[in-house]
Amino acid sequence: MNTVRIAGVATAAALFLPVSPIAATAAESCASRADIRTQVADFVHDLRDDVTSRSARSSTAGALVETVRTFRGANADTASERSALTEQILALAHQLKDASSPVERKALALEIKALKEQRDRGGLTAEERAELRRALAALKSALVGSTDTAGEGQAVVAFIRTLQAQLACH
Repeated sequence: MNTVRIAGVATAAALFLPVSPIAATAAESCASRADIRTQVADFVHDLRDDVTSRSARSSTAGALVETVRTFRGANADTASERSALTEQILALAHQLKDASSPVERKALALEIKALKEQRDRGGLTAEERAELRRALAALKSALVGSTDTAGEGQAVVAFIRTLQAQLACH
């Protein structure tokens, strides 16, 4: 069972790592929002044995997707969009208060920061980008800390690095 899980995580990591010039070129182009959601969903699905809490996995997926959206400049243009983001932030804040694992707390904190940046007008400042990067690094550390083997930890690191490369797309 453990070997199957390790193989699954390694396979997921291999999907995101460029191993040839053609793959490197594809990785340099910006993935669509749907592609990123698929990548994140596959990655989080592979964490199910290490991160047993369903809410922690859900928070992780949401945090990763919202962070990419924020870095790419997705923001709320209308009052109703800002209001909806505020409601999401409040709901996540309640979940954060009840979070049981470090992975879930760090994922929720990252998602809240990303949603706040989307809600606020204007582009991200260098300081705000640095804050989101620190929050993403904290989530990565928590995820690596939950894995059972060095190989799984390396797969998590590889995925987060690939996701960080996607943050540069605008």
